[in-house]
Amino acid sequence: LQYNLLFERFLNPERVSMPDFDIDFCQSNRDRVIDYVKDKYGKNAVSQIATFGTMAAKAAIRDVGRVMDMSYTFCDGISKLVPGKPGMSYTLAYPPEVKKEGDKNNYALELEPMLYERVRKEEAVSYTQL
Repeated sequence: LQYNLLFERFLNPERVSMPDFDIDFCQSNRDRVIDYVKDKYGKNAVSQIATFGTMAAKAAIRDVGRVMDMSYTFCDGISKLVPGKPGMSYTLAYPPEVKKEGDKNNYALELEPMLYERVRKEEAVSYTQL
């Protein structure tokens, strides 16, 4: 292949879906690129799409802990209290019995008002910047 690209990366028998590609452009020139593509291929052939990522519960706990400068080990321990299988409903009040992390559960419950306050303040900053 031209440019010595690995063909197997894009199309191989083990791949479940067809390959796709994306290109990132700097925000300041994004409109120029979109206009160019519309001029080249026609307005009816070009569309903008948006994707939304979701953060799994365990990753969300670790990320909040990181933002709040909490130790990774502590947050990882809390995240392990979250069930790994859909449909299993445990809460901080009723953790799985195999876990012996009671102190961490209490600490997480105590932190809840702090988390809410921080989120509220961050939202205020975001809205004022619009």
